[in-house]
Amino acid sequence: MVPLLALCVLIAFTLEAMTGFGSVVIAVSLASLVLPLDQVVPAVVPLNVVMSSVILAREYRHIQWRLLLGRILPLMALGTVSGYLLLPLVEPTLLKKLFGLLLIGFSSRELWQLHRQRWRPLPSAAAPVVMLGAGVTHGLFASGGPLLMIALTGSALSKAALRATLISVWWTLNLCLTVAFWLDGRLAPQLPTVALLLLCLPVAVMLGNHWHGKVDEQRFKKVIYAVLAVVGVMLVGSAL
Repeated sequence: MVPLLALCVLIAFTLEAMTGFGSVVIAVSLASLVLPLDQVVPAVVPLNVVMSSVILAREYRHIQWRLLLGRILPLMALGTVSGYLLLPLVEPTLLKKLFGLLLIGFSSRELWQLHRQRWRPLPSAAAPVVMLGAGVTHGLFASGGPLLMIALTGSALSKAALRATLISVWWTLNLCLTVAFWLDGRLAPQLPTVALLLLCLPVAVMLGNHWHGKVDEQRFKKVIYAVLAVVGVMLVGSAL
């Protein structure tokens, strides 16, 4: 389990250090092909808190506080609590299928928009609903990033501001999830794995910061979204 998760964490957390998005959704999606979601998520979420803390210590000046506190966090927090409470009621096979469908839908949309080089913002009335849905998926899979990115499509944020604001969202929500996993008993069995996976984070942060301004982001995103789409199809297929 640990070597597989270590590779997934290194790839996924390098991407988040570059862009502010993707660590948990990629690590969870790749690892969940061969491991149960209820084992993967409690192991990955605390790692995100550690890495987010390191990045925010350097990038906090770029956080857009009005957007974060006035719009994103209230809706995401409400959705995350709802998703967490729903989790015990969802059958594991159905959970994997829903996660796969989320990946397919998000990746297909992003690949189409990258191909057309046009990003259509959501109607103002729809964005809060999508942010709330992002919170629900975060409570279920610790992967609210796809829907939150859709909700923020067309925003006028710079690359640095978007990265810092997104990472502050994941730091807040994942810290709360880590506490919840500790209280409900899901974190304790994963602590040895978490301790070993922490060794991947310095390398991921170093690589992500190095490539933040150097990699062709459009081409890189196409590869990532294509991988997520394939993983989504495999997850849905394995759940049938």
